[in-house]
Amino acid sequence: MRDMIIELEEYRRALVPRDSLPEELGLLLHREYSKKIEIEFPTIANDYNWRLTSLGWVGQIRLSKEISLKMLPKVSLKNIFGMLEYAYDLKSFDLRQEIDHYGSIEELFERLVKILSMKVLLRIKRGLYGNYIPYTDSLSYVRGRLETDEIVRKPWNIRPICSYEDHTRDVEENQILAWTMKWVIMSGIVNQETLLLAQKAYRSLRQIVAEIPYDSSSCVSRLYNRLNDDYRPMHLLCRFFLENCGPSLENGDRQSVAFTVNMARLYELFVARWLESHLNDSYTLKAQEKVSVSGGTLQFNIDLVLYDRYTGKAVAVMDTKYKTRESPSNADFYQVTTYALSKGCDKAFLIYPSDLKSPFHESVNNIQVRSLTFPLSGNLESNGEEFMEQLHINLKR
Repeated sequence: MRDMIIELEEYRRALVPRDSLPEELGLLLHREYSKKIEIEFPTIANDYNWRLTSLGWVGQIRLSKEISLKMLPKVSLKNIFGMLEYAYDLKSFDLRQEIDHYGSIEELFERLVKILSMKVLLRIKRGLYGNYIPYTDSLSYVRGRLETDEIVRKPWNIRPICSYEDHTRDVEENQILAWTMKWVIMSGIVNQETLLLAQKAYRSLRQIVAEIPYDSSSCVSRLYNRLNDDYRPMHLLCRFFLENCGPSLENGDRQSVAFTVNMARLYELFVARWLESHLNDSYTLKAQEKVSVSGGTLQFNIDLVLYDRYTGKAVAVMDTKYKTRESPSNADFYQVTTYALSKGCDKAFLIYPSDLKSPFHESVNNIQVRSLTFPLSGNLESNGEEFMEQLHINLKR
């Protein structure tokens, strides 16, 4: 059987003939990916076709050796890359000149895998970063500092108890690289040339470091020094891969990895980083701020909170909504109003990637709720400037 790729566009229902997707794969898809793909099983109501809808995810899921799902974005690849540049700090890789050569997000994924593999191999050639790890142990000889208190408490132990440091390259900085290389190899998306490069990097790392699971949060807010500052861009790529690669369906005795990007999450990260980069000195921004109410029994995260830099007071709350509607839903309105109440501010914004049927402006309990648009079509830089202009106008009202 030839490889078959089922293509889905964001939020557009696709009809797949019943015979093209085995029922057991449909069941697995429903069980493992119901949050990413809405699936309707073949019935008389749909002429015995599968109905599949991508719920705002793009990328590729390999269901079996022969069948893959390819989820296509409604945003141009060039603008997806522009969003990724901001969201994951990829500007240092200078890929903007190459973007026109890529036909899909999978090709961009492959290019980033190749960059990471080459950077890892170069660091291995130069020597991996290492650090001193403290140990306390009972030894056959004295090493480091004698732990006299332990010796007094255990006089029957004739072996000296010592505290010492040992230099090792089996440290988090390298373990993160090894774990990430494992996931990208399992993706099954990259071509043979890139796969061999990634496998070489992974095998070289595994000779030195342990295989320890990490998630994307391990790649941010890390401290670097002059000896490991070149790990920073590698960890930025690791964050991208670990955040967007996840376990796929098990094919026999082998588990593959799905590469899928949550466009709502990417839009949220992009808008946050754009604002951080372009706000004037009067404001500061906090993303994903945790708020507790009712004595801590109820908690939620606010997408974005804008603060006055000098007073420290919250000026506005903002919530990004990737899926555009004709008007905000009741739930979105109540949600952002609750956010504003919790922060004691009187301005709340709902941010969309395309215009609503008409601009939204309502008030409740002196809280002004407005819609803003940061479009993802056309030129992102120009769109961002217009977005910032509208934001500043509305902040002064």
